[in-house]
Amino acid sequence: MIFLIVWLLLIGYAVFLAPGGETDPILSSIFSGDLGAIDPLVLAVFNALGLFPLVFLTLLLLNDRQKWPAWPFALLSFGIGAFSLLLYFAFGNRQADRKLRTPDWLARFLASRFWLVVLMVFWLLNGLTLFQGFH
Repeated sequence: MIFLIVWLLLIGYAVFLAPGGETDPILSSIFSGDLGAIDPLVLAVFNALGLFPLVFLTLLLLNDRQKWPAWPFALLSFGIGAFSLLLYFAFGNRQADRKLRTPDWLARFLASRFWLVVLMVFWLLNGLTLFQGFH
């Protein structure tokens, strides 16, 4: 129930109080490729918004034994972030007696050192953007 309340509060914030909009100069600079005009800290946070879903995808698919399948929520988190994950955490946490739903090849890949190194390299490259200095 707590996750549902947090989810509703986040949706209310995103719809009524969140800054930005159609003429947001930061988003228009990111999408136009003018990355020099953006504070590196803002760019690192924006990039992290794409890296966190990769981490959650890895964690959720390696432990997908719940009542609801985790993959739709993990994939939706790339577009709408915590809005999809909070729904899964609110309603999908009822333990069901079943084996791991994720295919064996995908579970092996997500648990491999190669995938973990790829994630760490992505995070390191994202952190390197902060060496440009920020305000």
